[in-house]
Amino acid sequence: MPFYEYRCLECGYTFSKKQNIRDDSYPECPSCHGTTKRVIKSPALVFKGQGFYATDYQNNSSRNPHPGKKRDN
Repeated sequence: MPFYEYRCLECGYTFSKKQNIRDDSYPECPSCHGTTKRVIKSPALVFKGQGFYATDYQNNSSRNPHPGKKRDN
């Protein structure tokens, strides 16, 4: 089960809770027992390596400066 971050609408307290994605109810605030709302954040996931777009996350050292010659790997 994933962890989700929640913020209290009354006191502003932020906390994480391990919860099933199918659960509809939001937990109550552990600080003031108020109403909470799930905080939406971008995932910390980066795809790197062979099989992904050649232009993504490519640095200058990985480019072949001489396209007619093969690189030594």
